[in-house]
Amino acid sequence: MVGPEADSHRLEPSNEAIALRRWSFTAVAAAGSTFAGWSGACSGAGPTCAVTMSEARTVGAAFVDNAHYTLTVTGGTGGVVTTTPGAIDCGTRCIAGFAAGAAVSVIAHPDHGYRFAGWSGACSGTSTCDLTMNANAAVQATFAPVAAGQFALTVHDFGEGAIVSVPGGINCGTACSAAFASGTEVTLLATPAPGYRFSGWSGACSGAQACVVWMDDLANVSALFAPIPVPVATAPIPTLAEWAMALMGLLILGIGCLRLSTNPRTLSVRSISASQR
Repeated sequence: MVGPEADSHRLEPSNEAIALRRWSFTAVAAAGSTFAGWSGACSGAGPTCAVTMSEARTVGAAFVDNAHYTLTVTGGTGGVVTTTPGAIDCGTRCIAGFAAGAAVSVIAHPDHGYRFAGWSGACSGTSTCDLTMNANAAVQATFAPVAAGQFALTVHDFGEGAIVSVPGGINCGTACSAAFASGTEVTLLATPAPGYRFSGWSGACSGAQACVVWMDDLANVSALFAPIPVPVATAPIPTLAEWAMALMGLLILGIGCLRLSTNPRTLSVRSISASQR
C-alpha cells in the first residue's frame, strides 16, 4: 500500500493464481477515497494488476482522499524521484494525494552511471521541482547516461539563490546536474537572491562555507536558501531622563489646574460708547 491514505484500503490476490506463480490484485477504495493507480511492477489506473512471479517484485497501489489533489511522478530508467513531504518514492510509490494548497518539492536522484537531465510536465529545467497543489499534477523526470570514468554531481536547490561549480558544469538554477571525470575536485559556491540568505549545505557537504566534493563516486548536494526576516518596527523605549521630564510636565500641569480651581479670578468687561471715547 502507498500514499497517505493507504492504510484504509486493501489489495486482494485471486485464489486460483497461486499455483501458477501469477498473482492478480484488485484495488478496493474505502469510502471517501479513490484508487489513483499502480506503480512498481504494475502500471495504469485499472482496478486489477497481474504479476508473474519470475523474481522478487514490488507493487504499489495509491489511494487518494477525495478532498485531495493527485500528484503522479514518472521516474524512468536511471534514477529515483522522491518528494518532500515524503509521500512519493518512485520507483515503487509514484502516486500520492496532497491537501489543497500543500507545498511539495519533487527531487530527482540519479543512479550510478546516470545524471539527471531534466523535468517535463508540471515542471521544467533541472532545479528542484516546487509545486503548490491546487490541481492534479504530473511530473516526468529524465535521466541520461554518463561516459565511462565519470560520476554525476547533482545539486538540489531549496529557496531562492544560485549555485555554480569550479570547474564549470553546474549553474543551478539552469543546470543542476553534471558529470565530472573521476578524481576531479569540484567546488560549489552559493549566492542567495535578494531577500534571502544562504543557510547551508547537506548531503555530500555540510556547513555554510564553499562546498568541496571529490568526485570518486556519485554525489548529491542540497543547498538551502531561507528568506531574511523583515524587521518589525517598534516604538523606542523612553530613557529615564525622558520619563523624568514627562512626569515633571504632568506635575506642573496638575499644579496649574489646582490653582485655577481654588483661586478663581473674575474678569469684568464693560462697553464704552463712541461718545465716551
